[in-house]
Amino acid sequence: MAWSPDGRWLASSGWDNAIRIWDAATGEGVRVMRDLEDPYMSFYGVAWSPDGKLLACGDYRREVQVWEGERERHPPLDCPPTASRSAPGDLES
Repeated sequence: MAWSPDGRWLASSGWDNAIRIWDAATGEGVRVMRDLEDPYMSFYGVAWSPDGKLLACGDYRREVQVWEGERERHPPLDCPPTASRSAPGDLES
């Protein structure tokens, strides 16, 4: 789990192919993000960028997926990552 830099959101990850963003004030889930290409994806950690705009998640394939993190309105449905990267290599959109 990781708090957003401004403390408004909490991101969690798990073995259920889901990254969840929670409203820290209400405890309400506001966004679910999934890897739509791999229904068996397991995520092992999350980290916010310093500005809170991106959320990086490590997965079982030893790759990092990057998601758009904080937005004024979080989409309520599943959404794919913004980019992913496996080492070594460049960020792919």
